Amino acid sequence: MHAYLLIGSNHAKIKSQIKSLATNKTLAPFNLEKIADVRELQKFTKLSVKSKTAIIINKFENATPEAQNAFLKILEEPQPNLEFIVIAKNSHNILPTILSRAQSVRVGESGLTKKQIEKASEFWGSKKAQKLEMIKKIKNRDGAKLFLEIIIKGGQQNLNKNFDQANSLEAAIYTLDAINKNGNVKLQLTNFVVNGC
Repeated sequence: MHAYLLIGSNHAKIKSQIKSLATNKTLAPFNLEKIADVRELQKFTKLSVKSKTAIIINKFENATPEAQNAFLKILEEPQPNLEFIVIAKNSHNILPTILSRAQSVRVGESGLTKKQIEKASEFWGSKKAQKLEMIKKIKNRDGAKLFLEIIIKGGQQNLNKNFDQANSLEAAIYTLDAINKNGNVKLQLTNFVVNGC
């Protein structure tokens, strides 16, 4: 694996995980939020790297979708001595295509409960009519956020097995973002089910 995504907010545990992953490697910290940042990174990755090097990218959840898409192209053309350690507080704003090409490591997080995993599996395995029935039960913004977080996390766990789900997962992430920005809850959820999955 040449790319790792460390998800969590415990700095001490993340630092320890980086140390473990980057043993005997040169560390190269890099900020990546905009397309211009990716262009700078591309200049470096086009060079031939002689010693094993780990590029550390912090706060990846702040990277724009355009920057993430451009970064994806770098991930798809790996160099033998180069690897990436990408750090994000959460995976909500990270494109599913990035998630599928990096080994995700949840640092200091418990993840989903068994019941939540079952709920996510039930949603992703249902037909549109059943999904619409499920979202009818959601009464408020907090409930919608929790529901989307569960199906996003559950979907990410199965992404390697079902890559076709990537677009639906991306739609769920955008829906959560829209609800976080005070979008109409019922409208956003309905639009997600009808058009996104």
